[in-house]
Amino acid sequence: MKKNHILSLACIALLGLGVTACSSNNTESSKPSQSSKSVKKVKKTKSDATVHQTTSEDKTDDKNAGKDNTEKGVTFDGDAFPISAKKIYNTNYTDKTWPGGTVEIKSVQIYKLKSPHQYESANDGTYEVNGVLKIDMIVKAAQDISIYPTQGTVVLSNGEQEDATNDDNWDGDIKAGAIKNGVATFPIKNLSSVSDIKNIRFTFSGNAQDTDNDGLDKDFDLTIDLK
Repeated sequence: MKKNHILSLACIALLGLGVTACSSNNTESSKPSQSSKSVKKVKKTKSDATVHQTTSEDKTDDKNAGKDNTEKGVTFDGDAFPISAKKIYNTNYTDKTWPGGTVEIKSVQIYKLKSPHQYESANDGTYEVNGVLKIDMIVKAAQDISIYPTQGTVVLSNGEQEDATNDDNWDGDIKAGAIKNGVATFPIKNLSSVSDIKNIRFTFSGNAQDTDNDGLDKDFDLTIDLK
């Protein structure tokens, strides 16, 4: 009888231990495992964008507007060409006859190319160019105007007539009160010396932006003596 009682107590004790063990295991399994957590790290990447650093060349662009860098040659026909000589005439020529505004010729620049360049013109086919002419000018608009010196024509003292190249496009519509500075560029076929050209006849057109206002229609015809 005692033996059976002891066995019964032993069984009860074993059952109690089993319940406790199961309870303990259930508690542990309900806690999230530290190793099962995933921490998402965002990797910082550098931007592909670059910031332009202002160079000394950038800073002098405005200061030297209208003049080519001698070391690089002369800009013409969409490229830069070496030169053997250049001459710059500071003309200070001003035309105040137009109600639409004032046209000032700051300088006339003549460049002799080191080697002839085959130039394909808009109207006269392809021919050999030995020099380049640049007219540096300022337009001060008194009214809303349209003006086109970069589509102008020059007649040189050597008898050449040349149309402007497509290198420059600063002109066109200019609002009243605005001031624009730019260059009109022309080829020179025959140029032995930069001193060969003695005068220039420069023609181009201007008009009002309001096409109904014919009062501002003007054909500029400027003769510039080079001394």
